[in-house]
Amino acid sequence: MTITDGNGANSARDVTDALAQLASGVAIVSLWREGAPQGLLVSSLIGLSVDPPRVLFTVRRDASAYAALMAEDRCAAVILAAGDREDAALFSSSRSAGERFASPSWDLPCAHAPMFKGGLARFELRIHQRLDAGANAIIIADILAVASTPGEPLVYHARRLTGLVADAQIVAAAKVRERA
Repeated sequence: MTITDGNGANSARDVTDALAQLASGVAIVSLWREGAPQGLLVSSLIGLSVDPPRVLFTVRRDASAYAALMAEDRCAAVILAAGDREDAALFSSSRSAGERFASPSWDLPCAHAPMFKGGLARFELRIHQRLDAGANAIIIADILAVASTPGEPLVYHARRLTGLVADAQIVAAAKVRERA
């Protein structure tokens, strides 16, 4: 491990390599901008507060939906399920921006924001605050509506989308308890 002296001795690559080891759920954030759907994949969506109900996520300044998120007040976020990997891949790169909303998995007549029909949890959001965070912006949003269904989440770890892998010992112990 390289310890820095606080003056940035580690490279940006060292930091991103280390942070890539943090497994996190992924979500699609979508919104309308001048009548067209826009969106991006985030691995930073977290619950900020239940009173008032708020979430927080970050967006890179060079993301294709950055300008829209800075200009618009409403958006949606959908926490993705393991089965949503193909849709997530479309939102992970700006090269596939033209294909993102072509799937029948989207509710595009939705007035609030384009809403992905899959996922584990769906949020209608109103942007409450935007904070400058260097190469990123932190978006704090009020939850206006929420719906959820149980299931296995899609996870981002080590720069790839994956599902959860159950520990064999935990699964075996659970089966023993079920039989008892």
